[in-house]
Amino acid sequence: MAQGYINDRTTDYHSLKSRLIGPGISPQRSEHFDVLNRHLRRGLVSSEQLVIVPDAHSLSYSLEEAWLVRHAEAIRRELDNAAGTQVSTTMTYCNPAGVHLARHPQRDARFSS
Repeated sequence: MAQGYINDRTTDYHSLKSRLIGPGISPQRSEHFDVLNRHLRRGLVSSEQLVIVPDAHSLSYSLEEAWLVRHAEAIRRELDNAAGTQVSTTMTYCNPAGVHLARHPQRDARFSS
């Protein structure tokens, strides 16, 4: 199952990718990570971005990953619109499919339905 988390500090994309899925990964797994995280800038990844870590045993696009991608893109748009507003308090959220991620309480409305 894919996992998502809110990035806690600005870091470069390649270091983040290496730290999350390890060095020496297959080209297919590397590409899968890139597709899931296409909302991230390839230079520096800012804090508060949702980063998606794919399942280590699957290269196909799952429903959980689709859910995470949709919300990662929404977070990206919100951060771009807010241009620098930061909130330090986080809480844990679990969607009906069982995907866990940390998020900000002020963003509750975006995930409810």
